[in-house]
Amino acid sequence: MYVYGDSRIYAYNLTTYTAYLFDNSEIYAYDSKSYELHSYDNSEIWAINSTVTAYPTIHDQSKIYVCWYLDVHVTDSIDQDVPSANVTAIYPNASTAESKPTDSDGWARLTLMEKMMNATGQYPVGNYTVEATYGVYSNTTTVNMTENKQFTLRLEDFVIPEFHTLIILSLFITVMLLAAIIYRRRHTM
Repeated sequence: MYVYGDSRIYAYNLTTYTAYLFDNSEIYAYDSKSYELHSYDNSEIWAINSTVTAYPTIHDQSKIYVCWYLDVHVTDSIDQDVPSANVTAIYPNASTAESKPTDSDGWARLTLMEKMMNATGQYPVGNYTVEATYGVYSNTTTVNMTENKQFTLRLEDFVIPEFHTLIILSLFITVMLLAAIIYRRRHTM
């Protein structure tokens, strides 16, 4: 595969023997494999959960970013899933790498960089601080992304309410709206 110019390619589950990137081209390779990888000029490769069998060759100002998936499961103190918790990964320099809410099963998937590689060497990111928060409850841990990882963060001294606050608020608004409609119909007849 040869990529030239200002091309931008998104590849999913791709397997290729050799890839060459030139000029200002970019490849975002998700869940992919390549035997050889050669980058030139100002090209960029984002390898997300992707591998290169042989060591890649990197020339000029080109860069390769190696990224992995971090799956975080947020639970309360009795191991119930916590939906709508916020999961944030923080770089070693204290800036935010990525932040997402958990789904209905208490899971959030973040995509975090392991390292940046260029013609002069490899530059690992180091340890991320990962924090899960729900209201005033939180828990943190550190993780070094060298592969896909998965772990659970437990929010101690917290039990998820049986009904989520937004559900209760929605039900309250619905009941009040129905009551107002019934009241108005009775007084306009």
